[in-house]
Amino acid sequence: MNQPVANNPYVQAPQHGVPSNKTNQPILSKIRLTSLLGALLLFLFPWVDIQCSGQSIVTQNGFQTIVGDGSVSSQLKAMSNQQEGKENEEGESMGVAPLVGVALVALVGGLVFAFLSVFRSSGKSGTVAVFCAGLALLCLIFQMVIGFPAKKGLDEKMGVSGQAKAEENMSGEQTMDDAFAQIGSQIADQAAQVFQVKLTPAFYFELFLLSVPLFLLLFRSGSAVPLAPHNQQYQQGQVQQANLA
Repeated sequence: MNQPVANNPYVQAPQHGVPSNKTNQPILSKIRLTSLLGALLLFLFPWVDIQCSGQSIVTQNGFQTIVGDGSVSSQLKAMSNQQEGKENEEGESMGVAPLVGVALVALVGGLVFAFLSVFRSSGKSGTVAVFCAGLALLCLIFQMVIGFPAKKGLDEKMGVSGQAKAEENMSGEQTMDDAFAQIGSQIADQAAQVFQVKLTPAFYFELFLLSVPLFLLLFRSGSAVPLAPHNQQYQQGQVQQANLA
């Protein structure tokens, strides 16, 4: 009475329409790991470029922005060796960036879980890696919005130097607070036009690499193809076959 399984159209093995997220998961995990590893390496590249009249004088990579350190250009070293030595002896910092430090910790954590997701095929590890990458991305974006400490420190130094210059140029009584503030403000504005703090392409590439795991998560969630009609018939045929048996 029962139709043979080989001739039953409802129980033929499906050939198409299976979810593709399982087959793509190893590839996506490797891409995620590569992007996070590249993001960590970009911490070695300059992120912040302090320029004077269009010429780079000091740069900061990702690690240096955390502690407020910087790399002085060779041109500036040649022009101000004596002044640079005094600054180094004082150990003056351009300002710490704790948000970048949090981003670095989150990135390292994401790398650890990304390794686990590749070599142990753990879905939970991959999810944690994406979360860590997203946290690092948010920290860097927020730091970019509020500004890096180097720019704030430079503005403060220009204001202080403007006031010091005003003190030298002013003669007579030192009770002229309004004139003192005005002269200092003018000098600080002129200095701000000469000095500029810019973000390098390496920083924006860092943001791109950190966003790759998020895009992969969206791609994986949308790559699950619904079962085709003949596969639904296959499942219905299995249920009918089990009832007849």
